[in-house]
Amino acid sequence: MKMYFSRICPDCRQAEELLEERRVSYDAVDITANTTSLKEFLHLRDTRKEFKPIKEEGKIGIPCFLFSDGSILFDVNGWDASRLQADREEEVPSPGICGPDGC
Repeated sequence: MKMYFSRICPDCRQAEELLEERRVSYDAVDITANTTSLKEFLHLRDTRKEFKPIKEEGKIGIPCFLFSDGSILFDVNGWDASRLQADREEEVPSPGICGPDGC
């Protein structure tokens, strides 16, 4: 699983803490660390329908969890244990989604 996040986003920090508590391994992509990471996230955001309602609300869409099967989720609290285990075998905020005006 890949987690797109920003260190300046409180929802992302909470998601990271929850993943650590659950001992879930993931690849972290800080979209504010460099332009390569930002472009990778923006390509995902601009090409996936899951982001449409998020963009319509004026939000960014982080934290964002991209699973190995290509599915995307935004709420780490909504996952069931079997989903986490399944993705772990194939190789996650407060559930909020930050917007440009804050979280």
